[in-house]
Amino acid sequence: MSDITYCAYSNCPLKNCSRHITKSDRKSKYVSVCDFAPTCRDYLYYVLKEVEKDNER
Repeated sequence: MSDITYCAYSNCPLKNCSRHITKSDRKSKYVSVCDFAPTCRDYLYYVLKEVEKDNER
């Protein structure tokens, strides 16, 4: 069993992330979660790119 905290931000579009809640082991009785959206570099990069796209329009 690996000790990992999964991201609780359910609206995250980055489904391939190893911390995405969909990657959790559904057989486990307990799962650690935390909202990583404010600190996740991949998610922040994604948001930045989306804002840049909107500003180009």
